[in-house]
Amino acid sequence: MTNEQQDTLNKIVSVGPYFKYVNNQLTITLNESELKNAYGFSESQYTFLQDAVLGVTHADNTSPARAPASPSGAMAKCDGWYISYSDLTIGIATAVTVAAGIGPEALAAALTALGTMVGGPAGTIAGILVSAVGAAYLANLALQITRAVATGKGICLTIAIPPGVSVQ
Repeated sequence: MTNEQQDTLNKIVSVGPYFKYVNNQLTITLNESELKNAYGFSESQYTFLQDAVLGVTHADNTSPARAPASPSGAMAKCDGWYISYSDLTIGIATAVTVAAGIGPEALAAALTALGTMVGGPAGTIAGILVSAVGAAYLANLALQITRAVATGKGICLTIAIPPGVSVQ
C-alpha cells in the first residue's frame, strides 16, 4: 500500500463515527466541506470515499492482488482473505482494527476502502461481505477482529452463507 493509500484509509477511519446505514446503504453524515476542511480530505480522497466506499459494490474489482507465492501456516488454511495479526496491528489493516473498535459502519467503510485498494480476490471478498451482510454481522466481525488481536492471531474472511470469519 502506498503512503497516499494509507493516508486515505486513515482519514476514512478517522470519520468512522459518522458512517451510518440508511436503508442498507452505507452513508456518512458529514458533507464535502466538513470532510475537506475539518478532516483534511483532499479532492482525490473525497472522490475515493464517495466512489469506492459509499458508491456501488466493487465485487467486480479486477485489480491484481498482492499475495505471497506460497502461503504457509494459518494463511494456507484460509479459503478466503487472510489478514494476519501483523497486518491487523502494524500493517496495512491497522485501520480495520481501529474501525472495528468504532463500530460496524466504520468497519464497513474501512473494509471497503482496503478491499478496493488491494483489489483482486481480497477486494472481491470485501465488496461482497460489506454489500451482502448487515450491521449485526459486522458487529460480530468487529468482535472477532478484537479477539484475534487480543490472542495474537489473524482472521480469515470467507464468502459463504452466512459469510464466515474465523480467528486463525
